[in-house]
Amino acid sequence: MGYTNYWYQKESFTKGEWDVLKEVANKLIEPFRNDLDIVEDDENVINLNGVGENSHETFILTKEKRELDDWEKKSDWIVNDYKEKGAFRFCKTNRKPYDIIVWNILLKAYEIAPIKLSISNDDGEKHGSQ
Repeated sequence: MGYTNYWYQKESFTKGEWDVLKEVANKLIEPFRNDLDIVEDDENVINLNGVGENSHETFILTKEKRELDDWEKKSDWIVNDYKEKGAFRFCKTNRKPYDIIVWNILLKAYEIAPIKLSISNDDGEKHGSQ
């Protein structure tokens, strides 16, 4: 299957929270920039993956809490989960080198806005209520 990081985003980040997070994310990414595929066309999204054989799934963290997709709205348990916990996302990194960057960005996001985010991974590490 592959190693995965998970998160629920209960609310959108404020501009101040997001600016701090983006600054930290850029510092985490910078030493590994040549080893990452980074999409930098939206200032409200952190979007990265590994390169070549070191890629797996793309990590996407957004400033705004995402809305439910139409197919999700058809499931009562997904709608209830969304209302209770927030917007669910995950990134399967399969423990490839970029995983450490993904996890550290999520840790920093949780540190900045612990009420807005809960995070976990397949190692059993959890922060916030899930």
